[in-house]
Amino acid sequence: MAIIKKYNPNNIYISGRLNNRLKTIENYPLTIVETPTGFGKTTIVREYLKINNIKYIWFNIDTSDKGQFFLDFSKRMESVSENCARILRTMGFPKDSDSAAIIAKALMDLEFREKTILVIDNYHLICDENFNCVMKDLSQSGNVNFSICCLTQAITSNITFDLILKKKLNYLSKGDFELNQEEIIEYYKNCGIKLENEEAEFLYQYTEGWISALYLQMLSYAATNKFEPTVSVDNLVCKDIWDNLNRKEQDFLISMSVFHNFSFRQSIEVAGDIISEDEIDKLLGNNAFIKYDSKSRKYYIHSILRYFLEIEFEKLDPLFKKKIYKGAGDWFSVNEEYFNAIKFYYKINDYESILKMNYTGKVIIPEMNYGNKELFINIVLNVPEDLKMKYCRKFLIFVMALFVYNERDTFSHQCQHMKKLIMENNELSEIEKEATIGESMLLNALIHFNDIFKMKEIYIEAFDKLRTPSKLFDGRNSITFNNPSPLCAYHSKPGNLDNEIECLDETMPYFYKLFHGAGKGTEALMRAEALLNRGLFDDATILCEKAKYMAETRDEAETYISAVFVLSRINYFKADYVSLNNNIELIKKKIENTGRFDLINMADMCEGYLRVALESPELVPSWLKDHVSIEKFTRIHSLGFANLIYAKYLIQKERYSNFLAISGQMLGISNIFNNCMYKIYTYIYLAITKNILKSYDKAIDFLTEAINLAKEDNIIIPFVENYNGIYQVIDSIRDEDSLEFRREVKKYSKKYAKGLRASTKASKNDQSYGLTKRELEVAKLAAKRFTNKEIADMLFIAESTVKSNLKVVFSKLNINSRGELKNYFE
Repeated sequence: MAIIKKYNPNNIYISGRLNNRLKTIENYPLTIVETPTGFGKTTIVREYLKINNIKYIWFNIDTSDKGQFFLDFSKRMESVSENCARILRTMGFPKDSDSAAIIAKALMDLEFREKTILVIDNYHLICDENFNCVMKDLSQSGNVNFSICCLTQAITSNITFDLILKKKLNYLSKGDFELNQEEIIEYYKNCGIKLENEEAEFLYQYTEGWISALYLQMLSYAATNKFEPTVSVDNLVCKDIWDNLNRKEQDFLISMSVFHNFSFRQSIEVAGDIISEDEIDKLLGNNAFIKYDSKSRKYYIHSILRYFLEIEFEKLDPLFKKKIYKGAGDWFSVNEEYFNAIKFYYKINDYESILKMNYTGKVIIPEMNYGNKELFINIVLNVPEDLKMKYCRKFLIFVMALFVYNERDTFSHQCQHMKKLIMENNELSEIEKEATIGESMLLNALIHFNDIFKMKEIYIEAFDKLRTPSKLFDGRNSITFNNPSPLCAYHSKPGNLDNEIECLDETMPYFYKLFHGAGKGTEALMRAEALLNRGLFDDATILCEKAKYMAETRDEAETYISAVFVLSRINYFKADYVSLNNNIELIKKKIENTGRFDLINMADMCEGYLRVALESPELVPSWLKDHVSIEKFTRIHSLGFANLIYAKYLIQKERYSNFLAISGQMLGISNIFNNCMYKIYTYIYLAITKNILKSYDKAIDFLTEAINLAKEDNIIIPFVENYNGIYQVIDSIRDEDSLEFRREVKKYSKKYAKGLRASTKASKNDQSYGLTKRELEVAKLAAKRFTNKEIADMLFIAESTVKSNLKVVFSKLNINSRGELKNYFE
């Protein structure tokens, strides 16, 4: 029989075999530790690093929300490097291999005086193919003082499997953490229990070396003087942990299990009526399945216990469940984490608590993303009528979600309905009623989005009622909704462009007054775009600079980015490829410096448009090369612009059938808001495709459609940009009404052909294939057959750095030898 001496079941045990495996973490750029839950990887890796005085940065992932994870991760990295954190915030969670490469580079460039390990725990919660591309790049890092260790319950990525099979990363598995019979004896002895051989044999056969099961059996033995031969781990948790808690302690743990993590003060505030502060302190300090992270000052419940608590939670009476969710929502509300509070209140349909909190659109509207669509729409549709009337001002913010998610009919109905409720609301004073009607009219204007004439009327009327900037919609409001082109957004009627520009000139002063100066410079920018599309580049440049200046006076990054984009288009016609590339970097820096991370997709669309214009489809941001990711990452108001990039990308990659298959859908998107520019471009692309496929009559018909949409406003540049693909078709058109327009197209095509050719050639010669500047330098020299030593001498770097850079180059280009580099670099 086992003998108990100085019993302490919470002693941490690391076998000699596992200790030797853990030593390898320092020797590799990337280590993956994969075990199912309950094998002690978190506790053991942390303990190993501590007892060996190895410097480490620990980051625990406690959410499957990828955006939230990356925001938290960026904040954590601020203490390491503000520059790295800024880049991470700018990029956001990687949506393609391009952004993954930038994120990996930012991490690889971290500087440390001594060896430091970044540990990412619970990696399985957020890993996907894009983030695994980050890990793939990091596995080739040459930073000798920095390594990354990811702890995960399961590997599901082909990228990671491939790295493991090719031994390009360090891999610790379940087998490394399983204890053999001798190690079980050592583990129990370390905790104060001396085992007989037959007892160790039984435990090994029962647990197969799983340390959580061994731990639970130890608790059982200490309590009953016997091991349990037939029960499951769930039953052991119940018997050895749960049954040893009193009812109040059980209720406390269930209450806290709804949080991903929690602080001590939070536990007191949420569950202080269940259990005393001293009891909470004792319970949290004496449970091996609840860990405390001193860096974040948060407690984390182990997944084994959490799973058990989730089952217990489901057994609760509905009223007690509701009380727990309400308490969680109240905690976040008091701490001004309003959207977290909304998520908990939503679980219990507590719409009054959602609406009575003290937030504005600035807090809520940015959360109206792809992942939260169901929540927002259900809130709008299910709030009772009496609450809509009682909290009519606050409810208007949620009605905005219907516009964001393109629920146009429901949006229109709710706007009209809310106006009626406000008018009938006797609780509002006449002044309050007038102001609330004014706020509702800001939504009514969006019913008529891109009919600038109607929007102007409504904004004037709204300002007449409000007389001050909106108090509800006080965030980063944009009249273009992150569309890179005001012209694409608001030109909706052929032959009416000049009137639309004039109307926008008259509208924007009211928009500025209503929305705290948001969108400053938009009217100058739309006029500049019109000049650009008419071939008047010098005048367009002057207005773009004016728009940039207006935007910078109010820190309006969106208008600034659009202005730089228009200047970049002018650059490629003038053969100024260097300025074009500098402008792309300028846009990225603007996002970094202003923290406007919501504009990353907009910046990508600007770059994507420029890349396909210069026949460099490989340089298009990856998410714009796939219609599924375009639908996911683009709101309806700029979806048409993204489609233009994707359409031309497909044509340049000779995927004509793919383009033709979705061209009808693209035209359908352009019809939603009657966007003339999208139709012009799409018909041009259809003409190019039909001409390539020798369907000449169809090509003429499509190009004629495009010309008819463009000729009255003298919009010639879309035809000039694509002249190489349409010159045969344009010569075949016999329509006299468009003769003068076609002559203008030919004239400007001839005028700017040389500049466009020069920029296109420069772009093709400048392709980096996703490599960093240093990797590109090394690759080009290696392609010329220079040795590693010669390259190191030329670039003034270590030979080992050359070697590590070439490994990354081979991985990114998916090649195996220097000889293959000549296929990429002359």
